[in-house]
Amino acid sequence: MPDNPLPAFRPENESGPSSDTEHRAVPFPGFFIPLLIFGLGLGLRLIYIFQIKDNPTFYNLILDCLSYDKWAREIAAGKWLGNGVFYQDPLYPYFLALLYKVFGRDLLLVRIIQAVIGSMSCLLMYFIGREVYGKPVGVLAGFFAAVYGVFLYYDGMANKPFLGVFLFNLALLSFIIGAKKKRGGILFMAGIFLGLSVLERANILLLVPLFWVWILLLHSIGRKGLLHCLNFLAGVVLAISPATIHNYLVSHEFVLTTSQAGQNFYIGNYPGNNTGTYLPPFFLRADPEFEEADFKSQAEFLKGKKLTPTEVSSFWAQKTLEIIKSDPGRFIKNLFFKAMLFLNKYEIPDNHSYSFFKAYYSGLLRWDPFDFRLAGSLGLAGLILSFFRVKGNNFSRFFPLICLFYLCSIIPFYIFSRYRLPVVSIMIIMSAFFIVFVVEKFRAGNFRETVFAVAAFLISFAIVNANIKKDDFSPQFGNIAHTFLEQGNHAEALKYYKKAVEANPGFAEPYYFIGKLFVDSGDLKQAEEYFRKSIEIEPGLFVGHAGLGIVSAQLGKRKEAEYFLKKAVELKPYAPEAHNNLGMIHAMGGDLESAKTEFQKALSIDPGFVQASQNLERLKSTAGEDRGQGTGDRAQGTESKEHNTEGRER
Repeated sequence: MPDNPLPAFRPENESGPSSDTEHRAVPFPGFFIPLLIFGLGLGLRLIYIFQIKDNPTFYNLILDCLSYDKWAREIAAGKWLGNGVFYQDPLYPYFLALLYKVFGRDLLLVRIIQAVIGSMSCLLMYFIGREVYGKPVGVLAGFFAAVYGVFLYYDGMANKPFLGVFLFNLALLSFIIGAKKKRGGILFMAGIFLGLSVLERANILLLVPLFWVWILLLHSIGRKGLLHCLNFLAGVVLAISPATIHNYLVSHEFVLTTSQAGQNFYIGNYPGNNTGTYLPPFFLRADPEFEEADFKSQAEFLKGKKLTPTEVSSFWAQKTLEIIKSDPGRFIKNLFFKAMLFLNKYEIPDNHSYSFFKAYYSGLLRWDPFDFRLAGSLGLAGLILSFFRVKGNNFSRFFPLICLFYLCSIIPFYIFSRYRLPVVSIMIIMSAFFIVFVVEKFRAGNFRETVFAVAAFLISFAIVNANIKKDDFSPQFGNIAHTFLEQGNHAEALKYYKKAVEANPGFAEPYYFIGKLFVDSGDLKQAEEYFRKSIEIEPGLFVGHAGLGIVSAQLGKRKEAEYFLKKAVELKPYAPEAHNNLGMIHAMGGDLESAKTEFQKALSIDPGFVQASQNLERLKSTAGEDRGQGTGDRAQGTESKEHNTEGRER
């Protein structure tokens, strides 16, 4: 049995002498090191923020960042309840709304405040490491967190990950202190902080049973232990309950936090997705503005009736379970692959790409040597050592089990870099622990333990640094192009769409948007070429078929137009604009009955669809006059609805 070289937490009433190396926790041993950690963390974050200010998306937000910004502005304007059940995690937009209400909408100030909170997270990691493994581990962990480039990147983004890291670490520290002191009030606060982190990352709720078990292990299964469990649970429930109450008030359904679990389960497991990450099915636009509506429309189309948010989520969950049941081997294989992705050095992009900002916008990130290649390798090795080689420390196995439970809560769905950030904070602490462990064992001449540690590191390094995925900057260039397009700067938009094509010639969406730009400039031949290329690359691309159908009609190729617009209807039979455009083509060809049918289908899907209603009235009032009128206008409406389809990694 190996001895414990590191300071260990032991309950106050535990009998027996303590070793010379045992950690005697002092609440604040001095302010110099914490201030240094905080100052370094804040200084680096502010430098990073000012380095990336030139990125066009800094002030012109996209995707989730834009969605949260719009939501926050609505809340700040007085719409505190909103219009429906929460689909996205609600905590960050309410936090953002508070900032907007107090300071106005200042995206630079938002990022500075986030940098301050991110620097406080570094302090929390210092205190967690110190309380569990001793001051040397805490100091190293604090400095590692201060310089960790991925934390800088997410703290500087107008998005929610920084808040989850802060609250999760606050929950951990409160839990550790509450467990040490056996104080129900502190455990209650730990529950509140963990509950708030659930409102930022819903999967964290699955960690609650592990916290309960640990309370019982530390305090014994008795009246006091159960009371402490109830204190902790009460905190979790109190923090989550506003979201649950909100959802019930607006829908009269019980939705704990959000209504997207079934949808995310489907995205991660449908037969067309073997990537382990986000790959939208053919009917889904990869934009939070449309995602909820697209899932709902497709579910209602397949079920043949209207569905509530809970029913939509249940529908997709059930459909996914049927897929898994039909091919369990594929599901298990993908679970393993997603676990490897979770532990891999590659920072899987979502709204933005860490690697892209590192390559094009931040010299600080390019300089920083401490990324997941090192933090992941040292941290995983530290988790192995803590679980198998540290005795007498009540939390030596708690951290590895948290990481395992968290991993298991993510891999049934899909992986993004930001999803693993709460666990990364633990791995940074474990990186510091590993270094201190090896140094102490080596100095003590315990070469057996030193060799075991080195072997654990080499295995971890091989797992973390495997070449599973490589960077693709095409979506990132596309995001910048979208920003210029929204500003009306077509020349810059075209420039960046072409950069997207150069970065990945096999990515379909940039070709579609280039085609759209050529439509706007009146070069229909070039537009036809790019639309055609988009569907050659991705035959299921709805906007490619719709765009090609409309351009074919404008070029006088009615048969081709009819073919491509019929294909668009096949791809999205619940899209009213698809039926309207096909109706236009039928009207152009004199097939008024078919045109009438398509306009009626469009109105049955969306009774408020003004153009379809107007087109139907024209058919009733004239016998073919103005048959083709409106096709081009509606086509433009279709294209604008499909904006930002390439914002997420495909």
